[in-house]
Amino acid sequence: MHFRNMQQATPLRVALMTAVFGLCSAPALAGDASGGLQEDRVARVESGLSTPVVIRGAGGGKMDLRERMAFHKVPAVSIALIENGRVEWARAYGMVSADGEPPRPATVDTLFQAASVSKPVSALGAMQLVQQGTLALDAPANGHL
Repeated sequence: MHFRNMQQATPLRVALMTAVFGLCSAPALAGDASGGLQEDRVARVESGLSTPVVIRGAGGGKMDLRERMAFHKVPAVSIALIENGRVEWARAYGMVSADGEPPRPATVDTLFQAASVSKPVSALGAMQLVQQGTLALDAPANGHL
C-alpha cells in the first residue's frame, strides 16, 4: 500500500492499513470465493472490523471500514485478499490526491506506500531463501549487497 502524499502516511494510518491487511488474511474469511460467496467475504471485511482489544461483556466493538477510515482520518485504502497465491478480490475505498491535484476516487491501481506491511513480506522471503540454502541468517549481510 502506498500513499501518494507522504503527509497522509502517519503511523496511526499505517497501523490501520496493517490491521486491515491482517484481517484480510484471517481464517475467518476462508471458504469458497465464487459468486455470491465472494461478495459475502467482501461484505465481512467492509462491515466486520473489530477493535484491537475486545472486552468480554462490552458490546461487539464492530465498525465498518468507512467508519474506521473516518475515525483514523485515513483518506483512502486498498485491500486485496490473496488465497492460495492468487488474488481472490481487490477493492479500493476513499479519495486520494497527488500534490496539487484535486481528490479522486481510489482504485485498485492506486499506488500506496507499503510501509510496515513490507516487513513481514520481506521476512517471509528471507526465510524461504534460508530454506533453499541461498541465505544464511548468521552470515554478514555485506556479502549479499
